[in-house]
Amino acid sequence: MKKTYVELMACAGLLALAACSDSDKMAGVTEDDNALAQLSSSSLADSLSSSSPTLSSSGMGATPKFDLWNGVDGIAKVNTGNENLGYWYSFGDDAEGGMSLVKYPVELGNDYSGNSLEPVIEACEGLCGTIELNNPKATPWAGVGFAVAEDGSAADISAWGGMCITYASDVAMNVMLGVVTAGDTLNWASPAVSFPKTIRNASTLSTLMSAGSVVTRCAKWSDFKIPEWAASPAAQTGPVLSGEEASKQVHAVLFRFTGNSSQSVNFNIKGIGTYDENLPQWDTPVDQVPGKNVKDTSKNANKDMSRCLWTGNDGEVFVNTGFESSEENGAGYWYDYADDPEGGMSTLVWPVEMDYPYIGLEAVIETCTGLCGEMRLDKGSASEAYVGLAFNVAGIDSSRIPVTADITDWGGICVTYTAEMDMQLVLSAIEDKRLPLEKSLEPVEKCYNWDDFGIASAKGVRSIKFEMRSSQVVSAKVAIYAVGKYSSDGACRVLVPGSSLASSSSRSEIQSSSSSAPVVENCMKLSEYSDLWNGQGGDMRVNTGLGDTLNSAGAWSWTDFDSLKRAGVYEGEHFSRFNWPSYTERGDASVAEYCGGTCGTMDYVNECWGGVQFMIVGTNSNGLETLYGDVSDWGGLCVTYASELDLDVVLGDFKASDFVDISKKAKVTFPRQLELKTHCAKWSEFVTPSGESGDPTHLASILFLSHGQAGTQSKMNIVALGKYKVLNNVCSLEEDPFVAGRK
Repeated sequence: MKKTYVELMACAGLLALAACSDSDKMAGVTEDDNALAQLSSSSLADSLSSSSPTLSSSGMGATPKFDLWNGVDGIAKVNTGNENLGYWYSFGDDAEGGMSLVKYPVELGNDYSGNSLEPVIEACEGLCGTIELNNPKATPWAGVGFAVAEDGSAADISAWGGMCITYASDVAMNVMLGVVTAGDTLNWASPAVSFPKTIRNASTLSTLMSAGSVVTRCAKWSDFKIPEWAASPAAQTGPVLSGEEASKQVHAVLFRFTGNSSQSVNFNIKGIGTYDENLPQWDTPVDQVPGKNVKDTSKNANKDMSRCLWTGNDGEVFVNTGFESSEENGAGYWYDYADDPEGGMSTLVWPVEMDYPYIGLEAVIETCTGLCGEMRLDKGSASEAYVGLAFNVAGIDSSRIPVTADITDWGGICVTYTAEMDMQLVLSAIEDKRLPLEKSLEPVEKCYNWDDFGIASAKGVRSIKFEMRSSQVVSAKVAIYAVGKYSSDGACRVLVPGSSLASSSSRSEIQSSSSSAPVVENCMKLSEYSDLWNGQGGDMRVNTGLGDTLNSAGAWSWTDFDSLKRAGVYEGEHFSRFNWPSYTERGDASVAEYCGGTCGTMDYVNECWGGVQFMIVGTNSNGLETLYGDVSDWGGLCVTYASELDLDVVLGDFKASDFVDISKKAKVTFPRQLELKTHCAKWSEFVTPSGESGDPTHLASILFLSHGQAGTQSKMNIVALGKYKVLNNVCSLEEDPFVAGRK
């Protein structure tokens, strides 16, 4: 990748007077984008003071010295030691056919130059802006920088020892020591270091500035490395330099931001200082969920973070494989795959709504601090079920075939993950190589070298996959938090939420890497979180706290939504219905005593929804009018169940006699499972297909339904209900004998 030093050189002659910027002096200011229109100057000042910057919880308590530049001073010039140099300017990818640019929140210019950035720095108490990335042909990029040497020359800044940057950004910030070669051409293979993003999904600049997400990170010169893609001689436009070597011949220091075309990036650089080992270093992850339970996956202080290729903390949707990446070739971009080409029915269910191929992954990564989902395995007509997550190392060709790549220099692969079932790490090549990733409740980093794969080199690799396989119909949650090159001490350090899997379901089965369910000491028993109803006690009434037994409050009943039956199409008694276990099956036992809950078989004569429900308040004294109740104080619902089909939990805001389109009602869908497990959902997670939230303040009933095809049957058993809570260390429950067909 060669980039000519066009815009920077065009600016160089003006550096003594003013900084270069985008041609539009207003820089595209709108009311929505203008941080000053939404934040007063006093609130902006509160985000960072010169004497006591607001740092993240990982700030280590030290104070930045800002001996090179402090945005609070309102000066658009970095102290480089040369009165004519150090002025801030912006640059973009126009030399590569791109149209990326930096937009500022206020009008540029002062008494000396119409392009001065001083108004921006005064307003932001730093250099802030929004970068609009736009390049349909290559990875877009733009940024800001300052020169430390005159045109055609270089300066020695090695005495700085490195740099400490105080900043906020919603993507990673690449800081590069810009070295020029013959002809004043910038060597874009110059050493650089990537500083982590400090906040996710800051939709506007004002969001970024009001979020209190300013951090300080430092990098010494030895941390600055040439990019992976520049390792080959063909990619070089000058000598290959280490960070220490480059620091002695720098022309400009550049702050570059990359991403996807049409993406907007927000940043605010607050201050710059010479290197300080007492401040947090560049590879210290940013705690992006302040005040929440966060775990540090690092068990070894000797981890070589330079080997880390991707972490969920960075929020990026692609792995930095070292090969040039774009949305067209997809190098490093995450994707999911399954067994449908072989007739399988396996799927990966994401925790948020997706819009393929890549749109939505950012939201997944934000939700999970990585990539997470539920792998539902069903082999259908295939010989074995499989589903997985993967990325292509060097992307795809024009025929959409993955390109082979040589990654021998990786030495192997490290992955940080959690999984409710054993997985496989797959090195996809001419002949796939597979190694186990044992199930683990806690985030664990597993590293394999090429010898472990049984290969001496990795020259024909197409993709890296993380895959689950089974011959049974099963489901399990998985999360990938980081991927790196092989290092015996580990490659990546990441911060993950304390409850790392995608839902609050029981996770006691994955306490260890063994294949059998472990014994969990001091675990939470079912009786401790089934505060609304526990069917194992033989009762068939939910304790809603509303109404009484005379008006059917909490009483279980069966229901279906077979439109043909309700329209009177059927003749005789052959119609869709939910069937409790018969007297022949259960003898003298009640349904609850026999099932340990409310179990039955839904017989789908027509395609429809069917299952069970309970009334919130019941009916009035004469039994003719359905009453509604407010259960918002429950916070949501925890359901312990087993079901052969996915279980839709629906908020019943209608009378039992009403003819409604149940598919349009607010609901949450829990996965099919033969084992009894508990899944929890907040009321805010109950939404209609159009995205409208359900109303727990006006409910007649709550329904537990499965959608089946005509001529089929499915079993379910609802065992217990509880008000919403986060469940940790829940005692494991056995396979439900009724749903599993053993009863």
